Amino acid sequence: MKNLAIIIGIDKYQNASDLIACKNDAEIVYEIINKSKKYEDIIYINGENDHRKILKELEELKLRNENDEIGEIFFYFSGHGHSEDNELYYITSNTIFNKINSTSLKNSEMDILFRTLKPSICVKIIDACQSGISYIKDIDDGLLFQKAMNETKKEFEKCFFMFSSLKTQSSYVMEDNEMSYFTNSLVEALKNYNNQEYVKYSEISNYMADYFKNIGKQTPFFVTQTDMLDKFIDYNEEVVNFLQNINKQEIEKNKDTNETLKTQIEKKLELCATKDEAKELIDTIIDNFNFFSIDDKIINEYFEVKKEIDINLIELPNKKNIANWIYENKSELNLFAKTKLEELHKSKFYSIINLSETLYGNDKESNYEFEIMEKDFLNNIRITFTPKSLGLEKYEMDIVIVPSFSKLYVFLTFINNIPITWGDFQYDYMNEWSMKEFNIKSEINVEKFVKETYENFIKFCMDNLENMLGK
Repeated sequence: MKNLAIIIGIDKYQNASDLIACKNDAEIVYEIINKSKKYEDIIYINGENDHRKILKELEELKLRNENDEIGEIFFYFSGHGHSEDNELYYITSNTIFNKINSTSLKNSEMDILFRTLKPSICVKIIDACQSGISYIKDIDDGLLFQKAMNETKKEFEKCFFMFSSLKTQSSYVMEDNEMSYFTNSLVEALKNYNNQEYVKYSEISNYMADYFKNIGKQTPFFVTQTDMLDKFIDYNEEVVNFLQNINKQEIEKNKDTNETLKTQIEKKLELCATKDEAKELIDTIIDNFNFFSIDDKIINEYFEVKKEIDINLIELPNKKNIANWIYENKSELNLFAKTKLEELHKSKFYSIINLSETLYGNDKESNYEFEIMEKDFLNNIRITFTPKSLGLEKYEMDIVIVPSFSKLYVFLTFINNIPITWGDFQYDYMNEWSMKEFNIKSEINVEKFVKETYENFIKFCMDNLENMLGK
């Protein structure tokens, strides 16, 4: 019976921020996997890689092993992650977010590939920043991960999944930028049990749960469909020596600390924009939304288009998604915003989380108010399509901009309002808040973003209109 391992680390991105520690994370996990002697066939992909290369290697892995009896498939990924429409995506160097299905690794497609090999157990360890950068999704509403993982569980008799953070969180890098906290917790778990003959997956997850409970940061979660007795690796001499000698300060042995710090400072200063530069980009975004010409015949004939700049943020629907994101990322991203959240949500910890439970308990909606601190900036715009005649629905698009020294974070949602009486409408439902990053000093894609957003909004309106008329 053969065991297979796939280790992927992506640190360079064409359409997302680079992730400093991912390459080191994947290298350390590969060394542990390789030295364990447990896995007969290992795919190791690290650094800057596109989805085509990775899919080719995965297909070759399947062809090499499709006639063999497979005990375990071990999959590790360190990089950006994304979730949308009941799907999880592993972002590669060339991923384009408006073509994400054809330029990334889809969790469901990887499950299909793994299933063809009929493993006794499937293990996934995902160290991915999912909700903090690419996508915002409220754990109270969509339960996307639960749905996706429940679908995956159906594909395998036994499985064990470890994810680095909840949807409303980022996955953090340690202070020296050499390793993520999540992968470091895995290493520390292995060190903790190295006086034993072997270590079980359940022991690793329990140790990692205590690790994050003590340090805070993100909240990892685990999904399991095993008897909790499954072994990860045996402790041979090579593994023990490697674990004992891991020193994240020596990953780049010839690095001069002072020079590295100086380089990092210079890089950060180079990215920082002036207040005037930030205001100019914000005004450009707002103006593009405000003056965009809508040429859809149905919209223009049956709806009145209204554009409101700088609305009261209290009026925003489902504010907690943005408030939670600001709370989790304020220090890390130097955000010029604050929230009324006062309790550390990270303290509510689950070692094996039941995703059908809300993360934030019964907190009042007022706790999720947020405020943009820079008063000289416009920070939002609302576009509404109000029907000219009775009987049609009202559609709304809200855009909120959260600034920082180097980037603007633009949040976006589409809302459907149904008629409840003559001339009055009531909120029915909305899309999840999504988010787009803009580099203040180098952004050139504002017009394209606005055009694509309007196209998506009009499609949202047409889909809802057709659905309403079909009832």
